[in-house]
Amino acid sequence: MKIRRIIFWAHLIAGVLAGVVILIMSFTGMCLAFESQLVNYAERSAREIASPAADAKRLSYDVLLEKARVANPDVAPSGLMIRAEPTASVMVNFGREEALYLHPYTGDVLGHGSKIRGVLQRIENWHRWLGATESHRPTARAVTGACNFTFLFLAVSGVYLWWPRNWNAKALRSSVWFVGGLKGRAREWNWHNTIGLWCAPILIILTLTGVVMSYQWANNLVYRLTGNQPPPLQAQRFGGNQRAGERHRHSDADDATGVGESRRFGSEGAATSDRLEHAYISLSATPGSAGYGFHSTIERALFLSFATDTQFSECGNCKMGAVR
Repeated sequence: MKIRRIIFWAHLIAGVLAGVVILIMSFTGMCLAFESQLVNYAERSAREIASPAADAKRLSYDVLLEKARVANPDVAPSGLMIRAEPTASVMVNFGREEALYLHPYTGDVLGHGSKIRGVLQRIENWHRWLGATESHRPTARAVTGACNFTFLFLAVSGVYLWWPRNWNAKALRSSVWFVGGLKGRAREWNWHNTIGLWCAPILIILTLTGVVMSYQWANNLVYRLTGNQPPPLQAQRFGGNQRAGERHRHSDADDATGVGESRRFGSEGAATSDRLEHAYISLSATPGSAGYGFHSTIERALFLSFATDTQFSECGNCKMGAVR
């Protein structure tokens, strides 16, 4: 069949041309899938503290950040992670590759981030931009997006080429499972068809979602297919996970007292509600802004409730990021 032959050669050529990039993206993506587990294991000794006294009080966010600045004066803090468990330490980020763990009740330094953070950052750079420098990243992103789209074509066309011409028990058995006794190209063909068939549903889902993340038109199409209006480009850059009507805007009273959404944590920074399991505060890194170095009123930062519906509040000098 002419159409089948065309699809076969397109399938083969696409696999050859995009194979190297797909291999790099697949391997690095596998590593990044276990990023949080790898980091948590490598830094496990600094993540927990002994059970505090019943009347122990957590230090405020400002005090913790000041202690972090004293411990690492050469770099401005970029984020602060607080967990609600009483035995959990506080993590202060200094960019993507450096972190510091503090005792939430005394402010003592418990340890530094492991070297695996830098390794994972480089892996992410290869996954997203093929290790390209800043000036070449738009081109690298276009390449990875095109190869991801090619991978989607490989998965869909592979299912089409797998489809048996004759639907009988013998044909299906050789197409859906491994056949023993085969050698050479026959064995490789059987393995390719069988593994490809069982992996195809997962690959199609992964590459489809990858297309949405790679192309703005695909992202907008998802909104339209679900009956929603695509948000403005600037809003999508600020946070694509925000849903309409869920962004909380501070009142004048909130700005004056510096509490806002963080009232769930209490005035001393202690978790006062079991609705909030943990929060991540991302600080501004713009010189001259109120959030540069450390946020003078940290309680105005954004908090994300993981135990209930996602809620966002808005602050001009900081933004909330999901903690994995």
